[in-house]
Amino acid sequence: MDCHNYSRYRCRAVTGPKTGLYVEFEIPPGTEEYIEELIEILTKKQYILNFLELGKEESVIQTNINFKFIDPFSLRWTFNFDEWINGNEKNDDNTVKITSKIEKKKINETDLWLMRILTINPRQKNKDLLQKLQEEKKKITGTELQKDLTTISRRKNYILENYIGDTQVLIDTEIFSLDVRMIYNVIMKKKYVEEIKKKLINNPLPFRTNFVETKKGFRWYIYRSPTSYVNQLTNWIWSMDPECLRTIHWLPFGRLYWFYPLNYDLEKSDWKKNVEKNLKKGFDKIGY
Repeated sequence: MDCHNYSRYRCRAVTGPKTGLYVEFEIPPGTEEYIEELIEILTKKQYILNFLELGKEESVIQTNINFKFIDPFSLRWTFNFDEWINGNEKNDDNTVKITSKIEKKKINETDLWLMRILTINPRQKNKDLLQKLQEEKKKITGTELQKDLTTISRRKNYILENYIGDTQVLIDTEIFSLDVRMIYNVIMKKKYVEEIKKKLINNPLPFRTNFVETKKGFRWYIYRSPTSYVNQLTNWIWSMDPECLRTIHWLPFGRLYWFYPLNYDLEKSDWKKNVEKNLKKGFDKIGY
């Protein structure tokens, strides 16, 4: 995973009684065969015994952390999950968002290298940002980045406005008991899926999740949540009599991979379809 250009995130995971890896890839359209090739190699070498592919779907409902439902003195959550299930818990804050496709805008080479740094930490001083950009480009390509602070400042504002969005706010997850990261992968009747979607839109849960509708049910990504709420959420899903419910728990110490600018074609404003040379370099590092 460390050497593959499409790697986005990886973490140790538990799926039922077995341990393994949870891995995210950002795959340019038309290049799925390179991920299939990687899986085939790992399987033949018996590095992995089995894998479950979670494809990317279009319908996504997001909820975010809402500290309105936490007591500032005891630091205990006050959100009543039972009332939420019955439709009585009210949440007037705008903490839910349904994603949509973003219109492509013109970017240049400097933007690509800026995105590599900003996708990890968008809150940086321009001077430090320029230094990191120079180090990264020199390390990867062997060439210098010939840009001044004024250019970096101007292009950073453009990137933050059009591509990355809100800057990150770091919180102490232990203080607020936001210690659960997991995925539900559920096969369920359409009417139950619609019921959950409607409930999430009308009364968003007060912690960070992504709900993705699939052809046979849904996947629910729980990014930061109190343990007690996830236990109640699991029991509630089971009460709807799903045909199949799998859970994947992400264990700590994951690794996030940076945006990789060399796979993007600036002239065509699209991802490169042929990246065999880049992949070959990565495979050679670990003896493929």
